[in-house]
Formats: sequence, structure tokens, C-alpha cells
Amino acid sequence: MSKPELISDIEKIHFISSINEKERPPISPVPTETRELARNQLTELKKRLEKAAVKAKAGEEAIEVDGSKLGGVLSGDVWTVKPNGDLDRYFEPNEGLLDGLLQRRTERVADTNRPLELDMLLKLLSYAQWAPNATNEQPTRIMVYKSGHSSMDKIGEVMHKALYDRIVPNISIRNYIVEKKRESPNFLPEFSLQELIDMSEEKFASFHFEEYPAPLHELPQTAAKLLERNKVIYNKGHYFLRQNDGSSGDEFSIKHLLRNDITFAKGMGTFFLKFKNTHPYLIVVFRKWHYTSLMTETLNKYGIYLPDVGEEFIDAGFYTDHLALAARGLGLSGVVKTGPMDLAKDELTALFISDLDERLACLEKELKAGENQPQVRVEMIHKEVHKTKLLRDGLKYGLEAMRSKDLNRPMREALLVALKRGEVYVPATFFQVGYPLPNIDERVRDPRQGKDPLQEMIVYMGQ
Repeated sequence: MSKPELISDIEKIHFISSINEKERPPISPVPTETRELARNQLTELKKRLEKAAVKAKAGEEAIEVDGSKLGGVLSGDVWTVKPNGDLDRYFEPNEGLLDGLLQRRTERVADTNRPLELDMLLKLLSYAQWAPNATNEQPTRIMVYKSGHSSMDKIGEVMHKALYDRIVPNISIRNYIVEKKRESPNFLPEFSLQELIDMSEEKFASFHFEEYPAPLHELPQTAAKLLERNKVIYNKGHYFLRQNDGSSGDEFSIKHLLRNDITFAKGMGTFFLKFKNTHPYLIVVFRKWHYTSLMTETLNKYGIYLPDVGEEFIDAGFYTDHLALAARGLGLSGVVKTGPMDLAKDELTALFISDLDERLACLEKELKAGENQPQVRVEMIHKEVHKTKLLRDGLKYGLEAMRSKDLNRPMREALLVALKRGEVYVPATFFQVGYPLPNIDERVRDPRQGKDPLQEMIVYMGQ
């Protein structure tokens, strides 16, 4: 059993809060200040501004007052008092962060030969904590995998297997038509959804739906991608296969659309296998379920029905967005991966639980072997054991709740049971990060980013 690398750097993790406050981006007020302390600080700020106003008037020149601490803000909050008593206020920008945010980019790969320093990683994670909180806490937990960990291979393999076992086999003419009919009543309007569901295989086959023209008018995004990639030609309301010489071929049918979907799915499967070698670090973001999210039970009594899971994953999106923005600001290459998580959530959760069990075993071994260690380090390891157990047990409870649907049991009922046992966590997103490739010609620019000019985006209403 290998010793987790972060144990040797445990002090850095526990003292990360000592980051220079001036390095923090000016995007959020201090969330931990008490109301009484905030009122006292505001009173003190007003007194300083009043004194500055007197001094500015007497000296006939503007006076600056640093209000970052007094105003409850963790970055340069500069107030300027003019001789006539007027006030100006501005936040002192962090140029490195802001310059990075202007680079709207998604780099699908990073420099695998240049490891990311732990100090840089912790600074990135510190910035991400500025994401909006929920129920007065930061309800996100994270696991960090470094390249070389055996699970970096396993994660991609689990998702690859789930896609080929669950998605690809179910891509068929019948399943496709039924699902599209569920989404849009106008899909094959001559048939009702129930009629398609109840139709025998023999009767279904007799219609030869695979030869029907693909209803791309119901799939505008798919149609746009096919046109952009020169796969089809549009002519007088119909879509045709584009031949190698640029001429029109057969009309694009449902059979061709399925082939396109299967090709895309298999390409995604291959992409999952590359999780291990595109970035030095893989961050797994977990969401915490709350009793407050079960308030929809009350709404159900009034006929208002909401999905089983919702707000937790919205919060996870906020946190992951902050990871991406902070990575850009620090000049790193980062990419968010969300969809793959849903393909194999149960299997991935089981893998994470196993890894946390291994980490707990290593921490316990460290405690037994470290009788002569400083007391402060022993206390840190005990804290690591405590939070690791919370996440592991929370994932176990979450896994039981997620599997409740397979047992024909309402997820909210299972979730209530799980919450009575303790904290509950579920995996939500992946984020990979590293340094950009050194040669600018080797960088992969996502063609979807920033291709629309401002005049095509803005609808300006004026007054």
C-alpha cells in the first residue's frame, strides 16, 4: 500500500489560510464575520471617512482611506474623500487574475511533463472557495488525484465501460424514436407516444422508420453541427448527405442519424480513457445534500413536483465555475467535465469510497508509527482522519440513496433515511488542471469558444 503523498505536506494543507489577503480576488464580502463585528467595523470606517473629509477640506486635496478590513472585504477597498466631501470607491484589482479572466479559453490538454506545485494547487482551491455558499456553509467537498495514482486509469475505464454497456447498446431506431417522442409531441406527429410504445416489434419493423428522413428540424443543434462539419447539405427544407466531391447524396435519414450518434458515443468512450494523461491533477467535486433541499416535499402536497436532485448540483456548478476562472487567472490550463459523471455515478462512487478507505488505512498507520511526532502534527492527522471518514461515510449513504430507484423506492424517502444517519455526499463534477503546453502552436483552442462577435450576442434596449 503506497503512502499518500499529501500526508508529507499536511502542514501546507492546514495552514493554507495564511495566504496573503491581497492575493484574493475582490469578488465577495467576508462570509464569516459576525453581525456585531461588522457593525463595529462599519462604525469605525465612518469615523475614518469623517476625519479624512476634514483633512481633505483643510488641505484642499483628496485623501485615500483603506477600507478593506473595515468594510468587511478581503482585498484592496480604497475610498477617496474629495475636498468638497464627495466620495469615490474602487477595488484594487489583482492584475494577474483579471488578465487571466480575459483569456476565454478551454485547453483540453496540459503539459504533463511539468507537475503542478502543491502551493499553486492550494491557491487555486482557495480561490474556488469564493463560490456562493449554501445553508451558511461551503457545502462542497473535493478529492484531488495526482497523475500516477492508480485511480486515474480506473476512472476513465469505469466511464468507458458504462458507456459501452449502457449507452451504445440502447442506441436503436425504436429507443431513439420513443425518447424523442417523449421530448417533443411534434416528432412523427402521425403517431402517438403510447402507440409507439405499445407497437409490436413486427408492426414497428413494417414501417421501416430507419428510412424516414431524419427530423433535423426538431434537432437544430445537431443540424447546425452537421452543417458546420460539412456532413450534410441543406436544400429546400431537406438535408442530404454530403459526398466527397461536395455534391448531394441520399437524403439524411434516421439510420444516418443513429450512425452519427453511435460514432460520437464511441469517440467519447475513447476520450474517457485519456483522463489519466491530459492533466497532472484531477479534482473530483462532491455535493452535500441538505434537509433544506427536501422542502419540495411540502410543495408536493400542493401539486408542485420538482426533480429528485437539483439545487445541490447547481451549487456544484458554481464551485466548478470558480475553479475554472481561478485557473485562468493563475495562467493554468483547466477543463470542466460534467456529463461523464452521470454515466457511471454508482461505480465511480464505489471507487472513491475504496480510495478513501485506503487513505484512512494509511493515516491510521501514520498515527501508530509516529509516536515521536510533534503533537501539532498528530492533531492534524487526527483531523484528516475525521474529515476523510465524514466524506467516505457520506458517499456510502449517498450511494444507497442513488440506488433506491432500482429498488422502486422514492429517492427522497431514501435520502431522508440517509440524512438521519449523517452527512450525505454525491459526486457532481470533474475538473482537471495543469500548466499550459509550452509551445503555443501545440495548444488546443476550443473552436466553440468566443466565435460569436458582440453584435450577434447583444440585444440592447437603451432606455
